[in-house]
Amino acid sequence: MQHGRRANLDRLATGLTHLNPQAVLARGYSVVTSAQGEIVRDARSLEPSARIAVLLHRGRLEAEVTALFEDHEGPDRPLVPPGAIASSAGRE
Repeated sequence: MQHGRRANLDRLATGLTHLNPQAVLARGYSVVTSAQGEIVRDARSLEPSARIAVLLHRGRLEAEVTALFEDHEGPDRPLVPPGAIASSAGRE
């Protein structure tokens, strides 16, 4: 009985290890935050030229959004046409 409990505990510990944020980053994922430090979950929350930070397993980088796309599974359909922000700013 004790051996079964230990094996179950080991299995659960292994499962938790995979959920550790650093382990997730080590598998190639990243965390993207806005200039305000908020986690970015949706491309529509940003605009072209927005500054973002990308947290990687080893290190952090800062970047600027150059284009936004509607979907990662379908054809590349820009959410905001290139130059739309710059052209609308000139009308004000």
